[in-house]
Amino acid sequence: MTALLRGGAQVNARGPMQSTPLHYAASQGHWETVKSLLQNDVSRASVDERTSSGNTILHIAADCNRVDLVSRIFEELNVPRDSVIRAGETALHKAAAGGYVAVIDELLHGGVDVKKRNHSGQTARMVAERESHYGCVAKLLREG
Repeated sequence: MTALLRGGAQVNARGPMQSTPLHYAASQGHWETVKSLLQNDVSRASVDERTSSGNTILHIAADCNRVDLVSRIFEELNVPRDSVIRAGETALHKAAAGGYVAVIDELLHGGVDVKKRNHSGQTARMVAERESHYGCVAKLLREG
């Protein structure tokens, strides 16, 4: 990774759906790569970069069931907890749609707003109900 960066690799190059290397690393749960892209001395990726649909690395980690990455993002990076994508969804909505109870647990522990609604007026609990993810529903009911 370091050799590529020193060689001039474009850390904010865009691929399909306007995804950057940072987004791809987050989707695969590669924390060390995420950290290298954000902290290298040559050219730094921006934690605020978004895909064409508005996903941040937190949305992507939640959507891909990367609980360990969600935890590290909260511990080590300054990212907005409740940022929304174009549909108004937070990372909590993404985790609820996927049925990822452990990710929901980590997001709640990180202080996301359980009452935040998407552009359709749905909370994450409502999204979990719609998708029949009852473990998520139970977790979200206890929190909000």
